[in-house]
Amino acid sequence: MVILTAYPFFVDTTENEASYVSVVLILAVIGLFVWMRLKTQIDEQGILIRFMPFIRQKLIAWQDVQEAYVRKYSALEYGGWGYRVSFGGVAYTTKGKYGLQLVLKNGKKILVGTQKPEEVMLVINEILNDRNA
Repeated sequence: MVILTAYPFFVDTTENEASYVSVVLILAVIGLFVWMRLKTQIDEQGILIRFMPFIRQKLIAWQDVQEAYVRKYSALEYGGWGYRVSFGGVAYTTKGKYGLQLVLKNGKKILVGTQKPEEVMLVINEILNDRNA
């Protein structure tokens, strides 16, 4: 994509509009990546996902969760990083290779990326043990 948008800068053209559009597109894509943030909060209520600018706030209540565990994944499973919908379910990822895999009682699967897999697993185990006690 960068090659296609940078093309007008390297070709002698009298169409300056194409150059300006390319600059705007490049800056928009860079801005999107700079602004994109995935924040996850796990507590007794459930898993709160904020994935700006795509998902403002989404709460997945524990009562809707059948299984929750941390797993290693490949971004290729979902077609890359970001907010992805595939046959394997929904994924919210920005980087890395670990995620919190949720299997809901309705059969849907949600993967939430994490840079702290050990901490997430400890919190999940603690919450699930308290709920089952």
